[in-house]
Amino acid sequence: MFSSKNIKTAVAIVLLCAGMSFLWWKIYGTNMVDKARLSEIKTNLASLITAEEAFYQEHNKYSGDFQAIGHSPEGKLRGAFYLEADKVPEEYRARLSDADLPYVKDDDYQVLIAYKGDSGRLSFFKFKFGGTLQEINVKEQP
Repeated sequence: MFSSKNIKTAVAIVLLCAGMSFLWWKIYGTNMVDKARLSEIKTNLASLITAEEAFYQEHNKYSGDFQAIGHSPEGKLRGAFYLEADKVPEEYRARLSDADLPYVKDDDYQVLIAYKGDSGRLSFFKFKFGGTLQEINVKEQP
């Protein structure tokens, strides 16, 4: 029915496709996964901002307490959110400048997000009240 030449050709094509798929995943796949996780972080950040704004409307000040503002995202968080500098782990603080540390004032706040992607790369982002999400260029690991 099938000659050994036909079978060898089919196996070679399957192996070639599998190899190309693996190569594509190594080049583009993990980056796409990181982008999906980053999208999740942006959604959680939007939820946090909404909670802060609602708290401000009621109390005329912002708060660094997640429970007080009613922010409790569901599921497993991919990134760590910080609103106060003293809550940031020391290993992260050593890599950040003072301008990048989070803070909450009565009329202003800055959120710090630490995110470790599936590729193992640690990234930091900040969001300042009324601004946009910015990636922070950090110092190398001490």
